[in-house]
Amino acid sequence: MLILAPLRSRFAIAVILWLSVLLLIWHRGAGLQFGPWKHQPEQSALKQQPAQSQTPQPDNQNGAKSELKRPSPPPPAPKKPPAATASAEIEQLLSSVSKTTSYFVNDPLPPSHFNKMGERLQILGSWIEAREALSRTLTTNQKEKLVDQIERTAISLLPFVRNPSLPKETRPFDNLRRSFKKGSKGIVIASNKKSFRFACHAIHNIRNVLKSDLPIEVVHGGENDLPPTYRKFVVELGTNITTVEVKKIVDDKHLELQKSLSAVKPFAALVSSFEQVILVDAESVFLQKPEAILEAHAGYKSTGALFFHDHLYGKGDKKERHAWWRKCLSYYESSSTLSRCRAFNQGFAEEADSGLVIVDKSRLSTLLGLLHACWQSMRRVRAEWTYTMNDGDKDIWWFGFELTRTKFTWENHYAGVVGWADQDAEQKNHTKVVGSTTAHTDESDKLLWYSGTLLVNKAVNATLYEAPTHWMIDGDWQGAKEEGLASIVGNDAIDLTPDEQKVLKESIEGAEQLNVRLQKFTMN
Repeated sequence: MLILAPLRSRFAIAVILWLSVLLLIWHRGAGLQFGPWKHQPEQSALKQQPAQSQTPQPDNQNGAKSELKRPSPPPPAPKKPPAATASAEIEQLLSSVSKTTSYFVNDPLPPSHFNKMGERLQILGSWIEAREALSRTLTTNQKEKLVDQIERTAISLLPFVRNPSLPKETRPFDNLRRSFKKGSKGIVIASNKKSFRFACHAIHNIRNVLKSDLPIEVVHGGENDLPPTYRKFVVELGTNITTVEVKKIVDDKHLELQKSLSAVKPFAALVSSFEQVILVDAESVFLQKPEAILEAHAGYKSTGALFFHDHLYGKGDKKERHAWWRKCLSYYESSSTLSRCRAFNQGFAEEADSGLVIVDKSRLSTLLGLLHACWQSMRRVRAEWTYTMNDGDKDIWWFGFELTRTKFTWENHYAGVVGWADQDAEQKNHTKVVGSTTAHTDESDKLLWYSGTLLVNKAVNATLYEAPTHWMIDGDWQGAKEEGLASIVGNDAIDLTPDEQKVLKESIEGAEQLNVRLQKFTMN
């Protein structure tokens, strides 16, 4: 064991040094443009160096090549003691990190460079891994140097990591990571005044109907987003419910989160005190306890992140969006996860439903993917690119994870519908399910949750409730005559079980009772 320890340390140094230098070379090529619409790959520094002593050169005007002359081998360098060699390698690593950090600080990325941001975050991650792998090898001074460069890089890439409540803090990124309570898990709901009613409904559904005892954090963008009276009301809906003002933890200077609840969501996941975050939209409705995913979902346990597909619609309608996606991702070999995405590969409008996002921030790679999603939600980035190309935050999650080469898991099916069975007039043998929801299943294909609120159709009637009776997945998505409704056909309609009907009935009853109490609040 004593022999293996230094070998592991030296191997870690070599790997991290190689990765940092290689990616820096890739970044700094004279002809390299990483904007989504231009890419001119360079020759690597190694390929640009002439190998004069090994390649025969023309000897005369006819191009005749002289015989290859091999140089005499240099005398062997004196062997350094193992400790001296390891120390030299560590100093080389720290020098490389310092030079790369200076480059990142002096060459900030414009909002269009989604893929380049992914690469820089990967480099940052490799340094954090080096710090942890070499914790017993580095001297105190070396640790300080490495941590300082990690912080400088994190702040240059992600200026929002500065905590406005601690303006003199020199290590805000490290402190942010330390704020995640080890082994913790919980539910996070982003809310403002406009979504407050549905957030209360969601909490009632989770806490009082399904009897989930997971702690709940309601995250908001500031006093104007969720005034004190709203916050007092929501924490009294059940036990272990708290509110969090995101702007007290991350710097809002480059974010302007009060202007967009969708933009708050990734930061809500980031600033949450939970390591394992179940990020829930206010409009989401659960048929099972949310913690069932953490306890039983093999895909989530394997990767540390679980995302859900949107319904398949609008094929060919978003050509510019797909061209941009492909351009940003074209510098990498497609992951096996991406290769199975029907929306991405077949041209449907949207890939993801972000009504439920589950991430384990204790895993460094997952944290890097989340940080990319946060970067995409910064004010300039979302205004110029993210929300111009995408529908809000729906597709920032898988996109950020792909661009940081982070593994994640998709649900097994594309979204279905929870609603009411309707016989198709033209095809008597097909049953249609109509509703205003997108339905999602667990790994056993049991109904897990749906987005769209408890209302029959929130687009046309803000007070009409009725418990759905059927649901369907793996059918063909169709439009509907009424605004806000859609239908799915081509597969068997599934009856909601008595237990599922009971959950929805009690959730609706609770929502109607809450609405009476919520009349004193302004929902805009």
